[in-house]
Amino acid sequence: MKSGWKNAILLVYCIMLAGRLSAQDSLKQFPRPIHYSEHYISLLTGYSFWGDHYGEIGIARNSYGIVGTHPTASCLFVSSEIRIGRGTLIGPKIGGWLGGGAGGVALGANMICYTDFSEYSLCLRPEIGLGFWRFKMTYGYNIALNNKEMEGVNRSCISLAFLFGLRKIGRTTS
Repeated sequence: MKSGWKNAILLVYCIMLAGRLSAQDSLKQFPRPIHYSEHYISLLTGYSFWGDHYGEIGIARNSYGIVGTHPTASCLFVSSEIRIGRGTLIGPKIGGWLGGGAGGVALGANMICYTDFSEYSLCLRPEIGLGFWRFKMTYGYNIALNNKEMEGVNRSCISLAFLFGLRKIGRTTS
């Protein structure tokens, strides 16, 4: 029984050593992380829904690229959400998000001021979801900072956004 444990430990050690040696080859080939990104001024378009549906349009400064073997994305924007289908309700908004990595996780935050021109509700919306290149899909939760009972403001929402590059403003490589 003792020799069985010794053999198992020896096998695990050999597997770990082989993995370490194979990693050495890749470190020689790529001695540091590869980083490539492009920077754009873009048209932001979006759609969000839960109870009410909203379209979104705005302007963004975004970057997307590769770090190592993982895609990355980032975006800062100014936009406005416009309710679709029912009375007028708009939400001027500023925000940003980061996305990418092995799982393509996107994290973002927005500040939105919904108004029907007779009352308003200021909301903070943290988001989490997926984000690659010029696209993101997130779940967000509106935290009303005032006027929590304003009709037409979704408490939760699913948001889709896509960026259309208008002007390339730079590139980073290392």
